[in-house]
Amino acid sequence: MQQHDLYSAVKEFNVLSSKELGSLIRDAENGIIKCTLNGSSFEITVENLARHLVEHISNEVSSLTVDEQHFRNLLSGLRLLHTLCDISSHHLTLERVLAEDMSVQKKMLDSIFHLISFLSQFGEKLNGSSLMVLYSALLSNSMYLSKALISSEWKDIADVLLAHPEVDDFIISAFTAVCVNVNLLRATLTTQRINNSLFHLCESSLQFLLSLCKHMLFRERLVENKELCGGGAVFRLVENTLKLSQYDDPKLSSVVNRLKSKVLSIVSPITCRHYCIVFYFVQGFFSTLQWFFLQMLLLFQAECSSFMDMASTQSKGLAESAVSEVLEVLKMMCFGDLKGHHPRGLLLLNAMKLTEVFCGASRFRTFMVLNLVSFFKYVYLFGVKFL
Repeated sequence: MQQHDLYSAVKEFNVLSSKELGSLIRDAENGIIKCTLNGSSFEITVENLARHLVEHISNEVSSLTVDEQHFRNLLSGLRLLHTLCDISSHHLTLERVLAEDMSVQKKMLDSIFHLISFLSQFGEKLNGSSLMVLYSALLSNSMYLSKALISSEWKDIADVLLAHPEVDDFIISAFTAVCVNVNLLRATLTTQRINNSLFHLCESSLQFLLSLCKHMLFRERLVENKELCGGGAVFRLVENTLKLSQYDDPKLSSVVNRLKSKVLSIVSPITCRHYCIVFYFVQGFFSTLQWFFLQMLLLFQAECSSFMDMASTQSKGLAESAVSEVLEVLKMMCFGDLKGHHPRGLLLLNAMKLTEVFCGASRFRTFMVLNLVSFFKYVYLFGVKFL
């Protein structure tokens, strides 16, 4: 197969929806797709498209540089492969190559690992809104491509990733790359459309990590990774996300609150009772004062301090810096302007939950007592207003 034909196929097919590409493959005679692009005709078999696309992506990743055109070419390939994986269960040839051929799956998973590793190392070199959006798109697409390759079930995805020999490096790279992505959100961008794209892509990447961390074995591996917990990568992600400013645009402000809520959920799992409380809070069944003191009770119900237990002396300063941001969120949510139309209940509950985890950790207890004094002062002043 000519390299030119492959580039042409990627350019032609990556913009098609799953339905459109599925119809094109289904209508192919003898498994041969005939296409015309810019006046030039070419033919490609379905099997060659799948196999050579995997090889193409692997080569692109191995030679990747911080270049806008290079990023675009790779992103087009990732999108096309994702679509092929989505429709593979309906096409025997695609299923045989993408779902049953272990060598293809291994090559693609290795490429995803290496791509995320690359993105975690070179984020600071990004200049210009186009490169920032492409970076965010590559990170999100590479993460969810692993889901398309493996399974729709997060437990299966976690099990496969944990079985990979480079899983620890992958976890470190993933958290670092998402942290870079969060930092990009502070940039002043040229258009609202680019802003929206950057924020939503970052949210999807953070959601990927959160979905994996909901599974016990993956969380245990995360906690055991001293470079993440002891080295501070988790706390750095928490701190940087909580430092994101609020926006006048209610849509962006809502995304920021969701980002903060998700990153706190990674460190401090939410139990069913918290979701019930959120429901009642959103529905307005509790008065402000009743709701507030109910949250205060949660501060003293620590359930898990595994992240604190694994934190080394070197990361204590970073952990304290992160929890200081959590306390600022508590003050803002409890005593700031609550007139916004976007939901904030889950963010506040997650902030409370993480605070209680720190309260239950012996090495951070003194720090928490000293820093909660001012918060409790606000609590009592707030309560006196209702007496």
